[in-house]
Amino acid sequence: MVDVQRPAKYKGTRDSREIDNFLFQVEYYLDLQGIVGDDLQINTAAMLLEGDVVAWWRRKMLDIQKEICTIDTFDDFQRELRTYFMPPNTTRHAYRMVGELKHTGSLRDYVRAYQRLMLDVPDMQEQDKLNWFILGLQSWAQSEVKMSNPKTLEDAYVVAERLTYTQRKSYTNAFKPSKKPDHGGKEEDQREQRDEPSTQRQVERMTFFRKNDNSQNRVLKCWFCDGEPKKYQVKWIGKHNPTWEYAFRMKQHYPLEVKAYHDTAGAEDDA
Repeated sequence: MVDVQRPAKYKGTRDSREIDNFLFQVEYYLDLQGIVGDDLQINTAAMLLEGDVVAWWRRKMLDIQKEICTIDTFDDFQRELRTYFMPPNTTRHAYRMVGELKHTGSLRDYVRAYQRLMLDVPDMQEQDKLNWFILGLQSWAQSEVKMSNPKTLEDAYVVAERLTYTQRKSYTNAFKPSKKPDHGGKEEDQREQRDEPSTQRQVERMTFFRKNDNSQNRVLKCWFCDGEPKKYQVKWIGKHNPTWEYAFRMKQHYPLEVKAYHDTAGAEDDA
């Protein structure tokens, strides 16, 4: 005899699935323990009742003594228990739930919910089970299952599980960070340039401070310090004469560069 744990006691909950699970576990327990004989099986099952169910069983035993009813086999015990505690219209309610169940969340959750419902409709035809399962799927999953042409509900379950794995793998790959190429070290060069002081970068980009050897010497007022006109060896780009507005904008947006150019021009002039 195998030593197995006893099933959880039934407390009288009027839920068809809980009743079915309890009776299934009792049958499994009796088989593993090698308990045979209807009387012994009934008495063992009665020891697994609790609360109001015990009171119900005591009334049944009195009815048996008065020969009002007979419970001779374990099947009779299960039938009486179902008749008293099973909710009314259980089968009709289960069929309605099968028709209302839809694939709105993950495909795996839908499959699990449908499998649980199938326990409540054991008498439903196999083809009906398959059709209702496919009808409840979303359009994309429905097309995939139909293309596989499943013959049974189990075949449809297999296809759905495969779709679940594919869907999860695609989702993971979609959000997986990809390694960006460094374009032959250009990324490191750009990072080094970002680390340079902003003043140095701006000076390098200020092309209008480049010298043009063909330009002429000009006599200009110092727009930076607003001092007296001073002769500088200033070399401007091309033939465009600097204006006050141009100098003012340069002074406003690039004060450090303008000051650096002012000091350099002054040093050249002094020299």
